[in-house]
Amino acid sequence: MLFDTLVTMGGLQLNAVLGLSYNWLGKGACSIAAVLFVTFGPLQRAEVGFCMPIRWRGAYLWVLLGLMVFAVMFAPDLQVGAESFGYQLTMPGIAEELTYRGILLALLLRIYGNDARAMWLAALVTSVAFACIHDLDFHGKRIICPPGPFAFHFAMGMFFAWIRLSTGSLLMPILAHNLYNTAAEMGGLWRLAAGQVAARAASARAVWAVSARPITPVPRGWPSNDRPSARVEVTDYGITGGT
Repeated sequence: MLFDTLVTMGGLQLNAVLGLSYNWLGKGACSIAAVLFVTFGPLQRAEVGFCMPIRWRGAYLWVLLGLMVFAVMFAPDLQVGAESFGYQLTMPGIAEELTYRGILLALLLRIYGNDARAMWLAALVTSVAFACIHDLDFHGKRIICPPGPFAFHFAMGMFFAWIRLSTGSLLMPILAHNLYNTAAEMGGLWRLAAGQVAARAASARAVWAVSARPITPVPRGWPSNDRPSARVEVTDYGITGGT
């Protein structure tokens, strides 16, 4: 988790220099480092989930569909654009699943064992780490952690860990992670379009309301403090607008 944080912070600085809005370099470097660790490190590829799914349950699809609907309706708005869609469709799921549901989960299972209790414990630890990396924020000596987002990311981490342990593969949690992020992006685009339509409709209603107001001539000499708003005044020089 510390390595992921450091690489991400360095990537953010380089991305700003290159004019990128998203952390392509940080997530890319983290993904490459994870692959190199699996290739040359002590873990076997199957332990990390570098294999095709060996088990499948229909419940995964229903839960994922529910999360995608939630993302479209309620997830925080992201930057909408081609770069954002490309990033959300690829990088977060690859880098984060390799780190948390791949390497970290495999290392914990080596420590705790492979029984059901060990799997639950490893899933809990990786989910807490996953939530911390998303929601912990340090301001001087203060540590800020909003409970709502933390609980949500913890639940998402448990869901991805469940898929990883149930299927024996990282492929499914990577796909689920990226599909959720992409659904959140689509939700932001949908809300942006809906907001623009609502704003245009409100503007049209305001214009119609002003244009539909009756024009009542006001006699000359009407006291200025008693003049109705947006009326027409009759003067020696013709008809002029009043306020």
